[in-house]
Amino acid sequence: MIAGGSSRIGGKGGIPEELARRLSLRIGPVLSRLQKEGMAVWVVGGALRDLHLGRSLRDVDLAVRASREQVSALFPGGVWVGRGVPSFVLSSKGGKKGTKVQITVFSGSLEEELARRDFSINAMALRLSTEEGAAPLLIDPFGGMRDLSAGLLRRPCLVRDPFSEDPIRVLRLLRFAATLGISVEPETLELAGRSCELLAKVAGERRHQELLALFGGDYLGKLPENFPCLFLGEVLAQAAGFAVPLSEEACKRLPSLLYEAARHSRRDPLFRLWVFYREMGREGETVARHLPVSRSERRRLLRWDRLVGFLEKRKAGPWSAADRSLVMNDDQRDRIVRMVARTIEPKSRKDFRRWWGDLLATLCRPWEEVRESLSGSDEVRDSRRRRRRPCRAKWEGSSG
Repeated sequence: MIAGGSSRIGGKGGIPEELARRLSLRIGPVLSRLQKEGMAVWVVGGALRDLHLGRSLRDVDLAVRASREQVSALFPGGVWVGRGVPSFVLSSKGGKKGTKVQITVFSGSLEEELARRDFSINAMALRLSTEEGAAPLLIDPFGGMRDLSAGLLRRPCLVRDPFSEDPIRVLRLLRFAATLGISVEPETLELAGRSCELLAKVAGERRHQELLALFGGDYLGKLPENFPCLFLGEVLAQAAGFAVPLSEEACKRLPSLLYEAARHSRRDPLFRLWVFYREMGREGETVARHLPVSRSERRRLLRWDRLVGFLEKRKAGPWSAADRSLVMNDDQRDRIVRMVARTIEPKSRKDFRRWWGDLLATLCRPWEEVRESLSGSDEVRDSRRRRRRPCRAKWEGSSG
C-alpha cells in the first residue's frame, strides 16, 4: 500500500468491489440520483476506514463538486448542518430507518477538502466512476491507509491544527482510540492537549454523542496505555461540562476507573458513563444537567442514583410502591447490587446478601399480596382517596 497520492486499485474481493456492493444496497437511490445529474461523486472518510477494518457501514460520507442549491433541489427531505463546513444530511430511504448519508460540497481541489479533515485515516477518497468497467480511483494524499494499517492516529496536514478548528476532535481522538484500539502520534497528541479547554464550549449534543460512542468502545479500559492520565482527566472533565477540573489524585485513579467501567457491557454505554463519573464523585443528576441527554436517559441516570442510595441505606421496611418499582423495574439492577456489595466491608457482605434476598422474596410476590403490606403507598393512598370522593353527578344533584 502506497503512503500517499493516487492509485488505481482493484482486484477480486478488494475495497472497491466490496464498497460498491454495500453502497448499492445502502444508498443506491442517492448515488444514482447524483450520478444522473452528471456530478462527480467521491466516497470519503469513515466508509473507507470501516470497510478496510471489516466493520459495518453505519453511515456514508460523500463529497460532490456542486453547489448547495443543486443538492437541496435533488433531495428536498435533507437538511444542512454545521457552520464552518456545512454538510447536507439525509436518509437513503427518506426516513429514520435508512442509512445516514452526509454530503459535503466543495468547489476547490479534492486534496484541499481532505486536508481539512480531522485525521489521516479519514482523509481518503474513492472516486466512483460512472463508466462501466472502469476501476475506482483511490485518493490518499496523506497516507491514511498506511496509518490505518499501522494503527496510528495522525493529523493529515502539517500546516493545519485540526483541534483548534473544531475542538470536538479532541474527544474524537479518544473515541477512535477506544473503538478501534489504535495509538496516537506524539505531535498530534500535543496539539490536542492545547485545545482541551475549548472542548467545554462545544454544543452539548455533540459532546453527548461522542461520549456515548467513546464509552461504547471495546478498548475503553486500555486508554491509559496510550494517553497520559492528566490528559484523559482534563478531556473527560471538559467533555462532561464540569467547571472544576479533576484533581491530580483523581487522575491517578483513572486507569482503575476506566477498567471498572469497561467491565460492563458495551451495549449500554450510558451505564458505563454513569459508572465512571459516579466513581469520580459526579452523580447522575450532575451529568444530566451538563449534558443534553434525552428524557429517557435522564430517567435512567436518576433511577440508578436512587437505587444506589436505597441499597446503601438498606431499608428494613415497610416497603412502598415506589420501592417496589425501583427494585423490580431496572434493567441494570443486578450490576448495581454487585457494585454496592464490593464497597461493603467483608464482614457485612453476608448480612447485605441476606437483606437483599429477603427484599426480593417480599417484592417478587404477586402485586395483590404485596399491596396489602405496603405502608404509605401512593397506590393505596390514591385508592382510598377515590373511595372517599363523592360522585360528581350526585353532588351536583344534591346542590340543586
